[in-house]
Amino acid sequence: MKEIDVHGAARKEMSREKARIMRKKPKRTPILEQAALEWKKRKEKERREIEERRRVQKGEEILTISLQEIIPQPRTLDHKTDDAMEWRQYSPWQKEEKKEKRPLNASSIWVFARKLMAREWARALGRRREDARMGALEREAAWYKAKKEEEKKRIEEEKRRIDPE
Repeated sequence: MKEIDVHGAARKEMSREKARIMRKKPKRTPILEQAALEWKKRKEKERREIEERRRVQKGEEILTISLQEIIPQPRTLDHKTDDAMEWRQYSPWQKEEKKEKRPLNASSIWVFARKLMAREWARALGRRREDARMGALEREAAWYKAKKEEEKKRIEEEKRRIDPE
């Protein structure tokens, strides 16, 4: 029994209607060619069936892996070993992640050139380029220091309340 693809049938019907409105003759394969294609499909199917019967008679089996044969191995907690690898399931329906390319126009090229020139001048004048992470680390250190000072003040205040002398 032939399966009917609803979307394909709808597309064909829409294209036929569009062709009818535009008074175009529909493209049809000749009857002889259709018969030849059907014959070719039938012969191919028969050939595959014969090949399958021969394989079964010879005792050849298609290699398969049964789920019972797979022995689950305990996972190591140490991810830093050489054999630890991050495997990801490939999905043909999901596109691979690609880096987003920034559009290059005259203004972005100009800004990039200015940044390069500023870096070169700074290097020529002997200024060291600061690490981008240092600013965040310094802010974190200042916040931590302020938090510790507040905690010390709060502890001293509690001690004064308990022991008023």
